[in-house]
Amino acid sequence: MEGIKSYLSLIDPRLFQYLNGKSAEFIKVLQEGKFLNEEAFIQHICGEKYDEGYYRLLKFRTREALQILLMVHPEKGASSLKKKFEKCQKKFFVGQKLLSLENRNEGMRLIEQAYKIAVKYEFLYLACELSGILHQNHIYYNRSSKKVDFYSKQIDHYLQAYVAEKKTEKIFLSIIHRKSSSLDIGRIQRAIQQINQLNGSGVKYKSYQFTLQVLLFFCKGEYKQVIECCNFMLTYLKDKPGAYRSHFHFFFLNKGIAGIATAQYEMAKKSFTMGLVYVKSRPFNRYLLHLYLAINALHAGQYTDAHQLVQQNRRCRFEPIKEQFTIVEAYLCFLSHMGCLQVSKPFRLGKFLNETLTAQTDKQGDQINILIAELLIHLVRDRGRFIDRVESARTYSYRHLKGQQYVRAKWFIKILCTLPRANFHPTALRRLAKYPIEKLESHPIHMGEHFAIEIVPFSTLLELLFQHIQQRVA
Repeated sequence: MEGIKSYLSLIDPRLFQYLNGKSAEFIKVLQEGKFLNEEAFIQHICGEKYDEGYYRLLKFRTREALQILLMVHPEKGASSLKKKFEKCQKKFFVGQKLLSLENRNEGMRLIEQAYKIAVKYEFLYLACELSGILHQNHIYYNRSSKKVDFYSKQIDHYLQAYVAEKKTEKIFLSIIHRKSSSLDIGRIQRAIQQINQLNGSGVKYKSYQFTLQVLLFFCKGEYKQVIECCNFMLTYLKDKPGAYRSHFHFFFLNKGIAGIATAQYEMAKKSFTMGLVYVKSRPFNRYLLHLYLAINALHAGQYTDAHQLVQQNRRCRFEPIKEQFTIVEAYLCFLSHMGCLQVSKPFRLGKFLNETLTAQTDKQGDQINILIAELLIHLVRDRGRFIDRVESARTYSYRHLKGQQYVRAKWFIKILCTLPRANFHPTALRRLAKYPIEKLESHPIHMGEHFAIEIVPFSTLLELLFQHIQQRVA
């Protein structure tokens, strides 16, 4: 709303009032994209009141405003790219105004400058509109058949690219909208097929297309393909002036996550570090990358580095990320009890459980790591409480850990639940939990559809578990 007000105030501060409370309609029509020209836009705004007199009045009052509103669409990304978009819009507007004042040469000069910016940065709708003006100019004034044919093809090209981009965005959002529930691999595959048929060419089109590819490969557990997709897009975006910082962040982040899953820890660390370059003004994304850097350090056995990252981000003001750091801190507490690192500040388990109440509602995601951390800390501090929690852990595993992506967590919890029956003896545990141990070792790490990952690999925790009970027996 504020953006539209600022654009209208460039022409006339009273112009926004002339619209008689129709600002919501403007935004709605712009978002739905139900128009491609000024006439269709005004007819939609007029609605049932449409008649020649009302139409002329509305067109007279909002003539310049409509020229701008036709160009507005939700461009998001780096501030530098927004400035280019605004610069292009301004040249377009001033050029249009000069044309209406019969200053054609200067007006067309600005239109051509705006066109070059729109083409370079792939502002597809602007490029289409500006191509139309240049096409019209060469028909009526310059009479250059070569230029007329060129801009005619440009109109078709950018209109097709814009329509493909918008249809792709709609398909993409229909999938992401369901991300909070269980993702259907078949649905994602059908969405990718629909997008491929559109034959788009812009940065946004490619980003939507490969974002879904990354999501599909994660759901299927094909992490090498995730890395290949991310590498391809990072190379593609590198040469594109119209690429957003958020695009780079997304592909660096997911390349790093896939690197953790495939035990390529140095590559993952480099990816997360490179991603930090593109999120300087985005604190949420910066905290998220620091979180995955800490998890990567835990998987690589660099526990001191992980502890330092947690300490650096203790003042995170985003509750979901703050809870994740608290979960990581719980695992660091267990590692400190095992002598893997030294932690000066005592860890309070009750406080940990109170600070992760929201995360505990995610029964097939964060709750897995919280429950395992709680069991491990009880194991090294108070075996009585550990035994008390075993039955609830067994019930939780039976109810919620169903599916291929939860196999490792299911078997590890089963091993923990076998400990009381084995009387906390390593030899008895190996005998009684032989089957789940073999299953755990035979299954690779799986990210799962919610992008949940083991904070510390269960295989590492199993080694530490045997080390702990062996020491107690000795």
